[in-house]
Amino acid sequence: MKLWSVDAPQTGPDTVAVVAEALVPLMYWRGVPVQVTEPRELTVLERLVLEMGLSLGSVEPADFAEVTDLPPSVLAGAAWRLVAAGVLFPQRNGYGVQLSGAERTLRRQAVARVVDAAADFVLLPRSGDLLAFGGGPGGWLRGLDQKLGAGKRAPLPAPLAGARRAEYLGERVRAGTAACLGAEIVDVPAPVEDMPLYTDARQDGKPPTCPAYRCRAQVRRSPTGDLQVDAVFMRRARRGAQQGDNVETEIEADLSGAEALTNGWLALTAALRHDEVQHDAWRVLVPPQASVGTPPLNRVSRRGPVEWNLHIGGAAAAALCADGRSLTQPMGLAVADEEAVVEVVCWFFPDDDHARGLFAREEIVHRLLSSPEPAGVITAACREAADRLPTSAPLLTPHAVRERVWQLGHYQLIYLFRETEDFPHD
Repeated sequence: MKLWSVDAPQTGPDTVAVVAEALVPLMYWRGVPVQVTEPRELTVLERLVLEMGLSLGSVEPADFAEVTDLPPSVLAGAAWRLVAAGVLFPQRNGYGVQLSGAERTLRRQAVARVVDAAADFVLLPRSGDLLAFGGGPGGWLRGLDQKLGAGKRAPLPAPLAGARRAEYLGERVRAGTAACLGAEIVDVPAPVEDMPLYTDARQDGKPPTCPAYRCRAQVRRSPTGDLQVDAVFMRRARRGAQQGDNVETEIEADLSGAEALTNGWLALTAALRHDEVQHDAWRVLVPPQASVGTPPLNRVSRRGPVEWNLHIGGAAAAALCADGRSLTQPMGLAVADEEAVVEVVCWFFPDDDHARGLFAREEIVHRLLSSPEPAGVITAACREAADRLPTSAPLLTPHAVRERVWQLGHYQLIYLFRETEDFPHD
């Protein structure tokens, strides 16, 4: 694992991961024949039949006729769609009830009918995620196909090398291990002549490979708790760019549902839990002249999904101040493994009384910078901070604050103080 310093990434309250770059092996198929469930609204008789079945445990022609005053033969016409949907099944002269399916159908007020359709599939062979997109052709896969073409190459996992496409996709769909987006796909029928899952024209006797694409992504948590993965696939333009131009072609993509891929990224954002990573982060984020002779991080704590507090004591905080570093500005940290680079936001956080005093002085400086009349508020701001932290009072005098303003390079603020003192106005 490698770490380096970056600008603090922009995040929102729903952000759970910022992926600066990743190499994602990806295979896709467009317009694959599938079978999907299509909801049809229940008729009055179908609702009645389901309610009878749930109440009595079965639906008999005599009971049906008694309740409805209709001929018993009408029951077969009222039940056929429910039988086709698997919520009723023939039993003697009547029908038995599949309880969970009947309850779900009645709750939805619709019966599902299986129809033929087409869907697009995306397989991420390294993570094993399979995404199925129903509801029509096109979308971001068309842009990937037309504008990016094949990307780099990555090894194809051995179990996939001899797989057949419809057989593999059908098994995954029936097993419920495919994330079906946009349609309730229930099966992928296998044709008489099923084609290979993937044909690598570049094999030449070498182990099979598949395309791999560079991407960046942001993972957000929706109000319902689901993870939304907004990705952008990138490739240097194949044509239309002048020699020497750094032109990128980008395709926005939705990888929501790729749980294993997303979990790998989330694990990287949590890497600071490990002691060795904390030590490396300290060396990366703190300049050598400020870290020499000071203790390392006391500990870390999670501030948010992509934010971490780096707890430091007074000695470390004083060394940072002497180096001209702000104690309260966010810092960006890149965390990389072989497959991805994620970025997290780090903040220094006081861990003893001395450090809390230095941080309080920093807060006074920020208050002065945002005040229209800093010279008029410095005394009151220092008094309030000293009352709150009496043991740090020497650090919280107007003179100490003005020295810190100079140390941080806010010279315009120093000029305003000097102007008030050197050129008083009546």
